[in-house]
Amino acid sequence: MGTINSGSVRKKLITIKNTGKSNLKIRKIETDCSCTMLKLPTNELLPEESLKTTVKYDSLFKKGKQSKLIKIYTNDPSNPIKVLYVKAFVK
Repeated sequence: MGTINSGSVRKKLITIKNTGKSNLKIRKIETDCSCTMLKLPTNELLPEESLKTTVKYDSLFKKGKQSKLIKIYTNDPSNPIKVLYVKAFVK
């Protein structure tokens, strides 16, 4: 997310893609802080389908180097949990 001022909200566009041969079901999304948000318009992606969505980070009451994580739980048999890191430096 780069360098931001405390109290600012920064959004970043990300792409999620199903590279498998069957439908990818997103079962749950967890964050380690309510300051980090990811909402998906659908909870299932067809094979080779991708979607663009926004990750939002609210830096209210934060200061210094920040690293938050988002866990995406799926039905992928070889890698069921995907982890995204949201990093920022808050002034």
